[in-house]
Amino acid sequence: MRSCPRLTTLLLACAGLFLSACHVPDATAHSVLQISAAGALTLDGAPVSHEQLNNALAARKSAAQGVLVEVRASPQADIAQVKAAVAAVELAHARVAFAGERGQQ
Repeated sequence: MRSCPRLTTLLLACAGLFLSACHVPDATAHSVLQISAAGALTLDGAPVSHEQLNNALAARKSAAQGVLVEVRASPQADIAQVKAAVAAVELAHARVAFAGERGQQ
């Protein structure tokens, strides 16, 4: 039987593509950061200060391979406080996602 290098290469490429589709994504922790109208922060329902936010996120990141932080800011929250909170999330090397108000999306 004659060897066909193109067919072998094609079959190997197809097998590689098939196996790459079976990749299991890294475990990512999902946290919710709420910012009240007064600027108070809660991370996953627990009150946290602006100073403690970075350490709290770092602890979550060490327990998982990554952290996605969903930011839910009150429309009345001071934009400077929202920016500071987002900067702290980014400083902790976490990903940021913003959530809109239900019914206003």
